[in-house]
Amino acid sequence: MPIRQTGAGQLLAAAPEAALTSLAAEFSGGIAIVSIASVTESGLVAPAIAGVLGMRDDGDSDLFEQLVRRIGGRHLLLVLGTFEHLTRAAPMVSLLLSNMPGPTVIVTSRAIRRVVVLSAT
Repeated sequence: MPIRQTGAGQLLAAAPEAALTSLAAEFSGGIAIVSIASVTESGLVAPAIAGVLGMRDDGDSDLFEQLVRRIGGRHLLLVLGTFEHLTRAAPMVSLLLSNMPGPTVIVTSRAIRRVVVLSAT
């Protein structure tokens, strides 16, 4: 699967292309890199993720449900870069993960956060 990205310049500059290509081989569902530096409200994090995944609102269900259907069960690496100003979106990301057994999420932030790591294995 391809590496999909948006506005993740610093994040990608830190990761050599060969490393990303090697990492992509580990995730059959692909890698989605979402920089949310320009997102101004926590409620806009889900649309930013959906945009990177090429999703459009189908109008039949809320965007969160659409995200769960789209990436649930896929072996996907979701990278959310520059998360420090949107910590109020953390519960949504956590809920998204709890509804999807397949994805792995990496969240980057300049601020130190307490992180709880949950593993199904």
